[in-house]
Amino acid sequence: MSQKVKNFLVCTGIFVFVMGVMLVAAGFMKRSLDTDGAENGIVAEEVNDAAGNDSASDGIELEKEELENSEESENPNIEDDEEQDSGNAQNSIDESSEQEDANLDIEENDSNAQTEAGDSEAGGNEEDENATDIMNNSNVSEDQTDSNGAVKVIAIDAGHQLNGNSDKEPNGPGSSVMKAKVTSGATGVSSKVPEYVLTLEVSLKLKEVLLERGYEVVMIRETHEVDLSNAERAQIANESADLFIRIHANGADDASVSGALTIYPSKDNEYVAYMSEECESLSKAVVDGLCEATGAKNRGAVAMDNMSGINWCSIPVTIVEMGYLSNPQEDELMQQEAYQEKIAKGIADGIDAYVNKQYQ
Repeated sequence: MSQKVKNFLVCTGIFVFVMGVMLVAAGFMKRSLDTDGAENGIVAEEVNDAAGNDSASDGIELEKEELENSEESENPNIEDDEEQDSGNAQNSIDESSEQEDANLDIEENDSNAQTEAGDSEAGGNEEDENATDIMNNSNVSEDQTDSNGAVKVIAIDAGHQLNGNSDKEPNGPGSSVMKAKVTSGATGVSSKVPEYVLTLEVSLKLKEVLLERGYEVVMIRETHEVDLSNAERAQIANESADLFIRIHANGADDASVSGALTIYPSKDNEYVAYMSEECESLSKAVVDGLCEATGAKNRGAVAMDNMSGINWCSIPVTIVEMGYLSNPQEDELMQQEAYQEKIAKGIADGIDAYVNKQYQ
């Protein structure tokens, strides 16, 4: 074959290839134009739909606004008066003989730096660094209650801490009565275990039980090395929970005294009288549940108004006195893990009973 024929064939092949490429490109361009047209049609249709719905939306918004204005006029807001001007913070102890006995035990314990000096966060004017860390690490949702108002979030405060803080804070909002911010608590007469150690052990067990039952839990402290006043602890609970459970152990000069009790504010409380009934219901439910689970003597729910950890609260609260560290047998019993688990279960049972409105 001559060189001219070979050159002709090569040129012909190149021409056919180029034509094929051009035809394919033309096909893609046509398809793209068709797609763009369809998309433009859809966009135009959506714009028309949106424009057509503007007037209907405006009408709905106007109707909703008129309905809301009507409801507000029919149901004006009512503010609760939370301060009792003539209240006496020290006259709430029940006059029954058993409650007098319980109150005497607590007062004696207070003089020995063994009672509940109060459990709330001081005034909220300056934010404690430890409190901030606790809030950042706690597992709390923005919605603390279900749509029907059911309790979802429980704050647990393991009473006391490694080192007490003798600086003073008000007994309640605006109070001229000053109390120590927090003490290190009592010590087991037989076990020699400090109260702050025992309360954290039980509190951590209670946390696990409540989580298993579907509650969310805020722990006020999970270590001993904190510096949180009683008022500060209450403020953390106020801002993050629906209920506040304060875990403590009791003490008395009489080593034979034993049993569990809970503490709530009386109806004459100068600061939180408005929630006395709710706190009483919670306290009764918890002490009954604890004593049923452990077999401890039930010393009942006791009204007291000198607990700063209660007076600074704005949610239902109870102080749980699990038993007497001043009683050798009860002291040793409370150090046993199995008994601590019973205490935790009993407290959780009481919370369930309260939430289910069995103590109203």
